[in-house]
Amino acid sequence: MKKEKLDELLWKTLVMGEITSDDNKKQEVSNIELQIMNKINDC
Repeated sequence: MKKEKLDELLWKTLVMGEITSDDNKKQEVSNIELQIMNKINDC
């Protein structure tokens, strides 16, 4: 994944997390953020 794409994806998940009040969705977004952070750390 390119850096820009990763930043864009992270931004979208953050924005979606802010908009979504559903706890399950927030948990899902948190999991996605963790996965992204793990990918960044792997590079």
